[in-house]
Amino acid sequence: LSVCDYYSCPLIIYYMREKYYRRALNTAVRNLKLYNNDPVLRFFKAFATLMEGNTQEALREFLQLRDHPHLSLCSAAAFIHARRRSESTEAVTELKRSGSAAGDRALYYAALFYWILDMKLKARACVKKMLKLSETSPEGLILKGWIVLTSDTEEDRPQALRYFNSGVQDTGDLFGLMGKMEFFMATQSEQCALDIADQIIASHPDFIPALLMKMKVFVSLRDWEQTEALAQRVLERDGRDLKALQMLTVIAACGHNPEILQMLTVFVRRVSSRTPEVICELGYLLSQQNMYKEAHKCYSAALKTDPKCTSALIGTVRCLLMCDHLEEAAHQLAFFCEVQESFGNTAEVPLLKALLGRKQSAGEETVMQLLEDATELHFSALRGLNYGVEYLQMLDLNFLLQIVCMHLESKQDFVLVPGQTPPFWLKHSNVIMETVVRAVPGMTMSCYYMAYVKFLLGETAQHFLKLCAEKDACVPEVHLLQARLHLSAGEHSSCLSCLEAAVSVSFQVRDRFQFNLLKARALLRSGDLKNAIQCLKITVNMPGALRPSEGPQLFISDSERVSVYLELTEALRLNGEQHEAARVLQDAILRFKGTPDETRLMLANVDLALARDDVDAAVVMLQNILPTESTYVQAREKMARIYLERKHNEKLYITCYKEISEQLPGPHTRILLADAFMKIHRALGYYETALETDTLDCLVSAELAELLLKLRRFEKAQQVLEKALEHEPSTEFFHAMAKFLHILRRTGKLDDVRSVFIACEKFNPLSVREPGYNYCKGLYFWSVTEALLHLNKARGDVVWGEPAVDLMVRICLNPDRDVFGGEVLDKGPKHLRQKCKCFSVKWSVCLQVMLEASLLVTAQGFVQLKQIPRARNFLKRLSGMERSDTNTEDLENACLLLADMYIKTGKYTQVDKLLDSCIRHNESCSKAYEYRGLLMEREQRHSDAALQYEQAWKHSRRAHPAVGFRLAFNYLKCKNYTLAVDVCHQVLQQRPDYTQIQDELLTRAQLSLRL
Repeated sequence: LSVCDYYSCPLIIYYMREKYYRRALNTAVRNLKLYNNDPVLRFFKAFATLMEGNTQEALREFLQLRDHPHLSLCSAAAFIHARRRSESTEAVTELKRSGSAAGDRALYYAALFYWILDMKLKARACVKKMLKLSETSPEGLILKGWIVLTSDTEEDRPQALRYFNSGVQDTGDLFGLMGKMEFFMATQSEQCALDIADQIIASHPDFIPALLMKMKVFVSLRDWEQTEALAQRVLERDGRDLKALQMLTVIAACGHNPEILQMLTVFVRRVSSRTPEVICELGYLLSQQNMYKEAHKCYSAALKTDPKCTSALIGTVRCLLMCDHLEEAAHQLAFFCEVQESFGNTAEVPLLKALLGRKQSAGEETVMQLLEDATELHFSALRGLNYGVEYLQMLDLNFLLQIVCMHLESKQDFVLVPGQTPPFWLKHSNVIMETVVRAVPGMTMSCYYMAYVKFLLGETAQHFLKLCAEKDACVPEVHLLQARLHLSAGEHSSCLSCLEAAVSVSFQVRDRFQFNLLKARALLRSGDLKNAIQCLKITVNMPGALRPSEGPQLFISDSERVSVYLELTEALRLNGEQHEAARVLQDAILRFKGTPDETRLMLANVDLALARDDVDAAVVMLQNILPTESTYVQAREKMARIYLERKHNEKLYITCYKEISEQLPGPHTRILLADAFMKIHRALGYYETALETDTLDCLVSAELAELLLKLRRFEKAQQVLEKALEHEPSTEFFHAMAKFLHILRRTGKLDDVRSVFIACEKFNPLSVREPGYNYCKGLYFWSVTEALLHLNKARGDVVWGEPAVDLMVRICLNPDRDVFGGEVLDKGPKHLRQKCKCFSVKWSVCLQVMLEASLLVTAQGFVQLKQIPRARNFLKRLSGMERSDTNTEDLENACLLLADMYIKTGKYTQVDKLLDSCIRHNESCSKAYEYRGLLMEREQRHSDAALQYEQAWKHSRRAHPAVGFRLAFNYLKCKNYTLAVDVCHQVLQQRPDYTQIQDELLTRAQLSLRL
């Protein structure tokens, strides 16, 4: 080996692979000063010189190296490659002659040369010949691993690790370690990649590629803080490192900071090149700042240079649309569609068509279909890309945010009725925003739109709004959305405070229709009818409130215009102005006759009729709302309540829900009917019918499983969820999986879930990154190492974060699932009992609140304080409570602790009842089996005790050596020596330091077998 091979060569190879030829050249020159005239460094210097375009200088160096035995073949190959670049094909015969007589080192450098040039077939052929000459060559095996890893056929890639492991004989082989790291990154085993990076950095702190590759791992893990820290660390060593500078640029640009956009605009203006690409980039930056006229000039200039420039054509159409030059935009778009046929489909075309359609008042279904097509084409380009800089570039956040904005702009006043299936536009927006937020969690506008979508879905939006406020508190839209959240939660004063905060940020916000509508609603809900009516009358007379408005800043949707009339009607009615309320409502009905929102006004008319006690008129109006109307379900539900509460007719009440189910068959309407039948115990059949209607709906499956659990039909609940888990993993899928795990735990079949994880990973390999999947894995493992590894990946998620953190805390506090306060199986540490004496529990408060968790903690505290009678009273109270999904674990712990007390006092009859209750509700309760085994062992019933300890060992997943010890001991007592030896080995495999089982049981069992 060359003296420079161990450190300098991996560094130079890294730069050559990344196409940083100047960095490779400088590294070779710098090391030649240390290793004077080293042939390998000279070759790489010439190679980098060639790739920079200095062919003649490179040729002279290659000619001088052709006589070197190790470099003859690669020099000849490089010489031919260089001559071909200068349109000559000489020396091919000489290369073939050199190849037939080359040694293993010459073949190695030739393979390396071809591999760097991405000529994989030639590289593979050379390394194959080399390994025939030297089968165990570490360098050859490592290079073979690299070639296999970067091959086009994915089937061969798993073999790369075998070659790396065979070649890496010590920690100093940087090229091999880098290969292993690259392999683990490709297989998404980020933790393994980080371990190797730390190994390289520990031995070679100045080896920058290891830091850069570690930075890349953190990017794939979306850990931006660590990524930024590593980029800064690299720049401390080399202030001109392009990768680190690029990463810091990406981090800054992903925030969509207006100041950065302005700075980039100035920079691009200074670029001397006037190519279409540069001009289009300037146009794009200007359009992002809403400077569409200037952007249009840039795109027009680019089209003069290249009339078929795709970016320029797309930009031109977009600018024309945003400036409302619709006729010219339509003409340009038609021309672009003709040009596009030769290039293939692009996501921009359907989006531009949707923009044009929306501005020309095209049908909403047409616009929605175009937006769906645009999204599908856009996401199809991302498939197969690992998360990184290229992924973020291809993601194009502005494109996706525009689609979401188009979905939301016409639905400003939409409210999702609880239990109602979300419409397509809302589900589509949610899918897009979840992708955006996962990719760029810190961007203000992405967090704002995510909060908006979550709010419309009826989910928690506060987390995203908090992120928005932390990033930029001067965005009035954030304060307006926060006001809507407070209003929906009934916090009217907080809503008004948020509106005031919005005004303090931007005084012009007072002129917005949405601001005044929110303010009026808050005043109305808080009972300030006079000011509410005054505000609503001002809102009704605002520009755009009486008829559709034009322009993006003044856009007011029909639903919002109808809402202001509805709110004014309600305010007048509550203020006793019935005739005025009726007049306003009739005016609105005439104004919005024939629009999709007409039925909302009819529902308000029903409320006025009910206020007059004109029930029959209300029912007639509700009967006139047809199944084709969006408010049909609400109308029938209102009619059902009238029949039940006003006419006390249960038969007609049920009939209303039957009509909903017949007219709009689907899982949601079946669930409504099931809920209506719940009081008369006929719900189960309708849930099953709902599931038959939509077998892919995991939420319906979860609802049905919930009902079956209440009926204690565990097997049926398991079958329902198993069927749901056969489909493609999704957000609802993982909720069903978590419920499935709980059922398997209750029925003692937790081992069966392995097949579900395997099938999930096989169906969608990327599911291993999903927070829901990792939560389920953590729930399955429970043990500290594996569980916390998976739960840590889920704790940053909005949906799964809270349960993941809760589970992490419980695991850390009680990794062995011991009975806290129990002393029969294992006496607690003295310091814990001493600490508990410092706490004083206000048990009277717990009695008033009657929370199971509070009662249990109080009882455990009394046990630690040695106040056993008090603790027993709490536990007796808990053991008699009815179990539900929310309290079952607390009640199980209470029964186990009470059983522990009874065992100490010899009251075994009560113990049996408590343990039976635990096992009846949770067949995986290992502690209950352990207590049973202890009782039988005390009665010298070793065979029966062994059966109980066997169940405890199984359901504790063979993780507790103390249980294994008791099982092996009872096997030994009933002369089942073979099983005793097996259990001893299982314990020692996990805990080699557990010498007690080896000395006391294993030796005796083995001796008994020999006898």
